[in-house]
This record gives sequence, C-alpha cells and structure tokens, in this order.
Amino acid sequence: MKKFVKYILILTLVFSVISTNAIAGTSSFSDTKGHWAESSIERMAGKGHIGGYPNGTFKPEGQITRAEFTAILTRIVGIDEVENPFNDANDAKWANGIIGGAEKVGIIDKSEYGSNFQPNTPITRLEITKMIARAFILEDEYKEKFDTYDSYDQGDLIFKDAKNVTNEDAPYVAFVTDLGILAGYPDKTFKPLNQASRSEAVVMLLRYIDHDINSGSTGGGDINPNPDDSVSENPAYDPDYANVDQWINTTRISPNYISFMNKKAQKIKDGTATETDIHKARFHVEELLWNYYNGVIPISDYEEETLDRIASRYDKGHWDDVSEYDKAFYSTYSGSIEEAMLLSFSFDKNENLEWLVARPAGMRHAFKLSVDDPLGSVVLNRGWAGVNDAKFDAVFAEIATPELLNQIIESGVPISVRYNSNNGDEFDETGFPSTHSEWEIRAREIQRRNSDNVVKILYGGDFAIEIGGISNLTNSDIVSGSPIIPEEFLEIKPYTKGQAKYIVTDVY
Repeated sequence: MKKFVKYILILTLVFSVISTNAIAGTSSFSDTKGHWAESSIERMAGKGHIGGYPNGTFKPEGQITRAEFTAILTRIVGIDEVENPFNDANDAKWANGIIGGAEKVGIIDKSEYGSNFQPNTPITRLEITKMIARAFILEDEYKEKFDTYDSYDQGDLIFKDAKNVTNEDAPYVAFVTDLGILAGYPDKTFKPLNQASRSEAVVMLLRYIDHDINSGSTGGGDINPNPDDSVSENPAYDPDYANVDQWINTTRISPNYISFMNKKAQKIKDGTATETDIHKARFHVEELLWNYYNGVIPISDYEEETLDRIASRYDKGHWDDVSEYDKAFYSTYSGSIEEAMLLSFSFDKNENLEWLVARPAGMRHAFKLSVDDPLGSVVLNRGWAGVNDAKFDAVFAEIATPELLNQIIESGVPISVRYNSNNGDEFDETGFPSTHSEWEIRAREIQRRNSDNVVKILYGGDFAIEIGGISNLTNSDIVSGSPIIPEEFLEIKPYTKGQAKYIVTDVY
C-alpha cells in the first residue's frame, strides 16, 4: 500500500465540497442499491472520503467538478494547501488552497488550463485519469514505471476510441489502464472527453487507494473486468495436499495440470524434451479473483441457460441450488475452460492472440491464459456449419481476430477454450497428425458423418475458442431462437469444397 495515503475523515467533504448539502460519513444510500458501483461507494463512504445528501441519496450518475475531485484526491494523498495560482481562484474560494497544493506538486498541470482552472466545470474522464497518474508518480517506484510509457501514443491504447486521446496524453492513459485503475466500458471504449459521473470517480479513486505496486493489484472496482483489476490467487501448489478440498481452496488450477506442465518444463531443462513438449510449455495459466463482484454477478440470458444446464449435472433445477463445493470443482482449470464467459484479450503486433481472460459461468474468479510467441488462434462455431447430417458444405472455424472476440464479449455467448486444439467437426482421425513440426494454423476439409458434404476446419496454432461453450450442443441450440447461441453466430457460412487436404490458411 502507498505509504503516503492518509485515511483522513473529510467530515464535510463530499462531491459538493464544504456544501451544506453534504452529509459525510454516510455508509448507505437510498439510490445506490443494485448500482454497478454500489460496493465501491459503500467502501469510500466507510473510509469517510465521501458522503451523501440530506435526503439520503448519493446521486451516483451526477457530475463531479474539477474542484470537488481535486479536493478528494489531494486529501487522500495528503497534499498541503498553498496559494492558488489561477486567476479564477474566487470562483471556488473554499478550494483555493486545495487547487494550489495540487498544482504545486504537479497533480494539476497549469499549462493545460492556462490562466483559469474553471474549478466548477464538470471534470472529464481523461482529466481524472491524468490527475490520478500524476498522484501515483509522486512516488519513485511509480515514476520509474511511468517513464517506461514515454514512447506510447494513441496507437498503443486498447480502446476503440483511442483516436480521441492525443499522443501526449496516451502515456497517462496506458499507465493507469495497466495499473488496473481504468478499465473502460463494456464496448471497449474509454470516452475520454465525457464528463465523469460521481460513481466513476469513486471507483477510480478507490482503485488508486488500494493499489500496491509490489503485487500489481487493486482492491476493488466495478467497471468492465480487465486482468489488471484483479488479485492473483494462485500460490504454488503443495504436493502434500491430499484432500481435494484443500487444493480447491488454495487454487482452482488442477494439481494434475500443474504437474503435467512442470514435467514439460523439467524435460526442457534436462534437454530431453520433444518438439511437442517445447510447444506445449509455451502456455501459461493464472487464476484471477474479481473482488468487485459483490452481490449479483451480471449475467446474460445465454449464461443463465448455461448455468441451468450445469445444475442439471448435479441433479439440481437451478444453479443457485448447486453446492459451493460442486461449483468450485466444476470451475477448475485442467488444461481447458468449459462453459465460460470471455472477458478480455490482447493481440500482439503480428495480430496473433497472446492472452485472454475467461470467467467460468456463474463464478467470481477467472483465468488468464497466455502463450509465448503466439502463432494464431481459431474460433469454432457449430452455428456456422450445422451438425452431423446437415446437407451443405460450410465453414466451421475462422481465425481469431479482435473484431470477432469483441463480438463474442458483447453478445454474452458462453465459450469453451482449449489450447492447441486439433479438434474438428465430427471427423475420423485416420491420417490426422497427432504431432507435427509445423504448428501454425492450417486448414483441412473434413467429410460430414452420414453425408457427402464437407466442412472447412482449422487446426494447429494456439487456442481454440468454441462459441456455445457446451459440449453437448443439440440441433435446437444452433437454430434461430437458440437459448445458447445469439443470432449473429447462427448464420451458416458456405464453403466450396475441393481444396487440398492440407492447405496453409492464407490460401483461402
């Protein structure tokens, strides 16, 4: 935890600072129940950093001014008040020393505002991002990390609307994003010039308070999940643990899988590894625990249907009836993730998927899967190609792209993820290579069972992501109105057969 953080009770400071409208120390508000930032608002109120209004409300979607945000941030950091250097100091007399102190230490850059700070102007999301970044780099450890972002420009940002961030501001945005303070919206936008809401300000301030550079973790938040918003819960597995309960409570990564990967690593160290050993040792898994899912987990209709199907395996009518032990056991990682929700991902400069984060359906934890030197990944979908006896030729798999993965996230469709999957759609493996020296993605025609038709499949590469995420999909799951697969993934993609059996992907 940052040594300079001071938990000062701001007895009369809320967002309308030193206003007669504010009641400090309030720990519960009539208009935050069920709000996405409820837990963060409650925690900040409990610390005494914010309060509500006389009528018991917090107004989470209300605006926050530059002066109000500056006051809360500087008091958290512990900045002394000095003379306000701006010409419009009288516009918010109560905040003069606060603004002056922030400018003196560099949290406010006077060159960005000129002679007038306009303290009563609603603050933007970009301004908050930059002020929090500058608060961080008051400490040498964070300053050293921030300096590594010096060459970043808008092209290095993960947000769809990165063009709305100047190249000069890009290092601040990238830095705060990687620290886990800024996660953006579910549609992968940042909306830097939008006025920040009170709830958004609270979440980012709380993440700032909770951040620990030594662990790289933040202690909370309520925005769209991002790997850097998490706390790692993956201590080294103790082989002396004989009881299943013990390793489930320690890590949900299967000890058998850990042992499997350790053997690969040892073979490489000993010089006895096969080409397949070396290839598979490139894959890594890390368990992430989402602290900010307090209360009901936001789920789509497709995830809810998935949960009911999982419950039926335990002879239960609904997911809520499944025991916590069975839920934990179901959501263990043992080389693949079944029935999961894609949360985020990253592609490298060669446009290959380098990592993804997926949350087992119904659970609060997630797994980050990554691969060294990525070769490319594929997305499989029965909805594009039908099932066993369909009388048409179709595409069963496509190369994973950011656009396709974003579509998966936005639709709320469940997925499964396997690494280096050579799986195709209903085929006889006779002649199919179990090992091969060329691991890049390749295409193949597979004859349909009970039919003269073929599907185009892809195999090799790194991850195989299957839309639907349920191993026992039926005909009713891949037609219009499917309870598992959204309409946009149900359009059959035609394929003209006749290509050679093994073809490098870029021929198509």
